[in-house]
Amino acid sequence: MRKLKMHLAHLVALILTGFMLAACSAGVGGQAQATDTALRTPAATAGPKNVPQDPQLRITTAEIKELFAEVYGGKPLTKPTLKRNTSFLLVDTRPLRRFEEGHVPGAIHMPPGQVAANIDKLPRDRMIIFYCGGLHCPLSSQAAKIAQGLGVTNIRVWYEGDPGWKAAGGYLITTTAYLEKMVLTPAADQKFLLIDTRPMKVHRRSFIPGSLLVDWAQWETAQGLLPRDLDTRLVFYCGGLG
Repeated sequence: MRKLKMHLAHLVALILTGFMLAACSAGVGGQAQATDTALRTPAATAGPKNVPQDPQLRITTAEIKELFAEVYGGKPLTKPTLKRNTSFLLVDTRPLRRFEEGHVPGAIHMPPGQVAANIDKLPRDRMIIFYCGGLHCPLSSQAAKIAQGLGVTNIRVWYEGDPGWKAAGGYLITTTAYLEKMVLTPAADQKFLLIDTRPMKVHRRSFIPGSLLVDWAQWETAQGLLPRDLDTRLVFYCGGLG
C-alpha cells in the first residue's frame, strides 16, 4: 500500500471523458413523446433552470478555445507550459470533490465562499475567468460578483463551464488524491481504466496496479486496446508534471 501511494504521488493523470450527443427525430415517435410529456405534471418534467447571464461578463467555450490556442499554441499542457500563461487565469468554483475529479487544465480551485479570503490569489494583470458545472450552475456568477465587490475588474464568467469544455473535445486533469480513491476504494458502479502512456521499459519497472500500457509513441496501433464502452472513464498518466 505504501509503495502504491509513493507511485501515485509522482504521477500526473489526465482524465478524458467522452460524450455522445443524441438527437430526437420527428414523426410518429416524436408525437407520442409529446403526448406523453403533456400528461405529466410540471414537477415531473421541470429540470434545472439556466442562471441569468450577464452579457458584459460572458465568455463562450469557443472564445476559451481561442485563448488556449493563442497562449499555448497547441503544445502539450504540461505544468511548465501552463506556467507561461500570463494572459488569463481559470477559476473553478465547484466543490473540491468535483475539482479533484476533473478540472480544465491550468485552473485553480476557489468556490464562492473562499473568494474573499483568497482575493490576493487573483492577479490584477490577467483576465480572471470563473466557471463551474454548466449553464444551470450559479457558483461562477456568485464568485464573480464577490470578486467584483472586492475590486477585481478584469473578470469573465464562462457559463458553459466544464460541460462546455468536454463537449468541445477538451480533456480534464484529475488529482492524485482523487486517483488514489479511485484505485483503492472504487465505487461499485464506477467504470474507469488507467492508461500508462510511458515507454514499455519504464512501465515494467513500476506502474499503478490495474493500468493498461499504451505507449504514446505507439498510439496509432495500440489505441485499439481501449474499451469500446464509451461510458468508461479513461485516465491517462505518465511520469510526472514536466
